[in-house]
Amino acid sequence: MKQAFISKVNKVIELQKAGKFIEAVEPLKELIAEQPKHLELINSLAFTYEKINQPAHAIKAYEKSLAINPRQANVCHNLGQAHFKYGNDYVLALNYFKKSFQFGRKTASLFNDMAFAYYNFGAYEEAIQYYESAYKIDPQPMYLNHLVFNYHYDPSKTPADFKKLAKKYHQSIEDKSIKKFTHPERDIKKAKLRVGFVSGDLRKHPVSFHLLPLLRCFDKVKFEIYLYSSRHSEDDYTQQLKQQVQSFKEIESLSDAEAANLIKNDAIDVLFDLSGFTKYERLNVFKYKPAPLQIHHIGYFATLGIPEMDFIIADKEVVKIEEEQHFLEKVYKFDNMYFHCDLPGIPEINPEPAFKRNGYVTIGSFSTFRKCSKQVLETWAEILKLAPDAKFLIESRTLAALGCRDYALNIFKENGVDLQRIEIRNSVERDKFLSSYHDIDIQLDPFPYGAGATAVESLMMGVPIVTKLGDRWISRQATSILKTIGIEDLIARDLKDYVKIASRLAKNTDAIAEYRASLRDKLLTSDMNISTYTRNFEKAIFEMWKS
Repeated sequence: MKQAFISKVNKVIELQKAGKFIEAVEPLKELIAEQPKHLELINSLAFTYEKINQPAHAIKAYEKSLAINPRQANVCHNLGQAHFKYGNDYVLALNYFKKSFQFGRKTASLFNDMAFAYYNFGAYEEAIQYYESAYKIDPQPMYLNHLVFNYHYDPSKTPADFKKLAKKYHQSIEDKSIKKFTHPERDIKKAKLRVGFVSGDLRKHPVSFHLLPLLRCFDKVKFEIYLYSSRHSEDDYTQQLKQQVQSFKEIESLSDAEAANLIKNDAIDVLFDLSGFTKYERLNVFKYKPAPLQIHHIGYFATLGIPEMDFIIADKEVVKIEEEQHFLEKVYKFDNMYFHCDLPGIPEINPEPAFKRNGYVTIGSFSTFRKCSKQVLETWAEILKLAPDAKFLIESRTLAALGCRDYALNIFKENGVDLQRIEIRNSVERDKFLSSYHDIDIQLDPFPYGAGATAVESLMMGVPIVTKLGDRWISRQATSILKTIGIEDLIARDLKDYVKIASRLAKNTDAIAEYRASLRDKLLTSDMNISTYTRNFEKAIFEMWKS
């Protein structure tokens, strides 16, 4: 190799080490022009394009490299990651991950990526298998964290399994140096109760859709509200939340100890976790016990596995008495559904059902596609065969990727459904997404990981949701909502009943029209209306405080 060529290569390496990736692009292209099949340079160019956020060029460079030598396990992995990150095409990404594995790569990182790809199109068994494989190779706590969520998609897992895994996760990140705060008794009759909420989703997100109306209705005479954001990301919802509280503080950049000290110095009486095991959770802050009463609400659907969390809020339907043994927390149960129906941005109902405009009934699913396992899609295909005049609309962001769309459509096709009856839409901004409810007559609840906020939105838009009674909290949310508003004929006892209820309803346009006209009023006159709900929520806080 000529000395001049080596000097140019070294210059590129120096630029990359200095973080000057934009400046490294042209020299790399010149080097590749001299040696068009130099794999290390081509792969370096792909990496550089990723660093400067030019994913299309990165993918093209990785593909060029594999065209020269398709058996590069690391490049297959990198190309899969690029499709994963930039195209959300989990099926295409998974194909490259499988090739990487085939060519000898067996790292925890690869297994983690394979698991996440499977997870995103509802293949929970494979997702769990590969997360477990990743953990065996490299026992990092994050793999247990991922497993915690995936367990809820697996019908074979039980609340006892959820508890065991949550405890294992927290034991894996145990910090024996933590010293818990002590708290003197405080007479709240002489002062407002200080209530804090910790969340990484204080922005346009379902957590804020629930929290904002609640804070607006809080009795400011009795309560002072503090928000602690574990993610620095603000939008219009963030600004609206700030207007409702005494204090809004960022804790993303703070260590767990620093965040706990900040909360303790604010003299918070009741501290809520709204994240559970989601991406921006700060559960370790709660281990310092910065508030005398600590409660989990809406972020997770089983025990969090830490003894410092005093209560978890549920209702009598989602957690049965005999299941309380599977919680380290005390379970505070609302008599009816444990969240409200007054979500912001809900548009007016189109009084004319979709079937009157279209001439046929449209069944739909607007749940996140990862909830729609192969069994779920096969069950929906069976419903469509029993309601041959109906069409089906799926709306989900994941299905924007061609590979994911084909995966879903193939399952319908394999189960005897004419694909002309299936419409797939990519999820858009929330206001446009909510208007899509005008286009369906019936919503189907996936299982075992059922809908929560989506079920509320559907019913508020006059669209009935058919659900199957499940064996876990996350499977019973739609059931709890329907029982709260006195509509139990949409709750199936089992899979056979689920198919029967949905297919019969698809043929009963009078019932569909009646639901369209009455469902919103049923919600707004139930315990889920924001005024009643907030008073019950405040009552719950005082009852937990006194206990």
